[in-house]
Amino acid sequence: MFLKFVFLAAIILVSVLGIYLFIPPVALLPMYLTIAIIPVVFLILKKNLLNSLLVWFSLILFGEVANIPLHSLPDIDPQRMIWFFIFFILLIEIVFKQRRIIAGDNKVEIAMILFCVYVLMSMIITGEIYREGHGVFLSTFLSGYAIPFSIFFLGKNLVDNEQKIKRIFIFFTIIGFYLGLTGIFEHFPILQPLVFPGYIMNIEMGIHQGRSRGPFLNASTNGAVIGMIFFMTIYLLFQNYKKWAKRFFIISILVMLTTLGFTFTRTPWLAFLLSLCIFPIFFPRIRIVFIISLLVLIVTIGIYSYSGFKPKWQTEGEGAVRRETTLGGQLRERTININPIYSRINLYAAMWRMFLEKPIFGFGFYTFKKFSPPYFYKLEGIPYIGVGEGAGLHDTLGGILVELGLVGLGLFLFILFFILKNSINLYRRLSSESFSKKGLIAVFWGIFIIYMVNIQFIEMQYFMFANSLFFVTGGIIVGLNQTLYGIEKPMRT
Repeated sequence: MFLKFVFLAAIILVSVLGIYLFIPPVALLPMYLTIAIIPVVFLILKKNLLNSLLVWFSLILFGEVANIPLHSLPDIDPQRMIWFFIFFILLIEIVFKQRRIIAGDNKVEIAMILFCVYVLMSMIITGEIYREGHGVFLSTFLSGYAIPFSIFFLGKNLVDNEQKIKRIFIFFTIIGFYLGLTGIFEHFPILQPLVFPGYIMNIEMGIHQGRSRGPFLNASTNGAVIGMIFFMTIYLLFQNYKKWAKRFFIISILVMLTTLGFTFTRTPWLAFLLSLCIFPIFFPRIRIVFIISLLVLIVTIGIYSYSGFKPKWQTEGEGAVRRETTLGGQLRERTININPIYSRINLYAAMWRMFLEKPIFGFGFYTFKKFSPPYFYKLEGIPYIGVGEGAGLHDTLGGILVELGLVGLGLFLFILFFILKNSINLYRRLSSESFSKKGLIAVFWGIFIIYMVNIQFIEMQYFMFANSLFFVTGGIIVGLNQTLYGIEKPMRT
């Protein structure tokens, strides 16, 4: 009855709007069709909120999905529409007592709400919340914090048993397989026509042209996401699946590792290598395999670094740089190139000066590029490379410190600390024979390490998929800890 009322009200509203704004019938038709489609989408999403969440992840993987244009009204963003529907349906289920959220320690959610309120207040005070010619400007805030925090809440309350954990891990493994294949296709010119979607090969879009950057158009983010998904696939590999499924997991791991190398980016490499340390510590059964694999990796890199093996990757197009080198040459170049290090040193020096000037509340959210130029100047003995006016942060935590001060950084670190604390508590409580097993927690720690290392060198707030991937896994772990050992268990539907 409620849905019928909403549907009827929407039709009346569009009709009145059409008469008032003199919208021609041809333009009104798409609006009526949209209203007709929305209830169908609603009913499909209502059947399974977890599947709806996975559909949402599929959409944000490709960044800007084509919006639905509406005459005289803002376009409809399918990603945000599905996100809104998920929470709308969840609210209805809670109101009608069909679902109960997990009760217990909600420190993480409270800290997330306080952080979001603090960011909004910072934007209002500095005037960054509104921009001439654009209107209300919330995209960075939403993609970096508000939406990923909401996905943490969904992961905590929707993924609450073994079957659902495996389902979401299988979904991301398929995503990882796609990213791995796409990265390989990007690397070899003969395979580049197979890259989907085609905008990935557009040299005028994104950065890191010539590397495997995937649909994110950023090699660092592509490597970070692949690294996190790698651990999910490892978890599935140790579960009881049929041979064909295990073979798929192994192939997925191989193509992901290949593309991780083809990103030619040191940050995801470093993060991945550090995260691998969890295997000899928490997986004693595969210590020997791990050591042998590590030695093989080192030897392979050494052979490639000093071989004449081709193929060549080339960046072609008007105004583009054409490069021809061996794979070993690329590895050497990315490994020993010291210019980015000089750039970082200059960047950190400027950030430190800004922090000392406004240490408590910072300069305001999203104001670094606006206020930073006067704080850049040459350091003795350090080349002044790639910095200055318009320089990006390239550091999530450092950016929070400069823009939001110690208050903002404290809230954000508090969120990460309590997610980690919940995982440690769950690890201690779980027996090795329980359904989740301690291996699941160790896998999360691998994901946690990759995320923490990457946010030191990437402005992660611009990449909603990577942010949401981390926070959905964090939500799963916190939810498991509070469901299995909290005050009250949720009602499962």
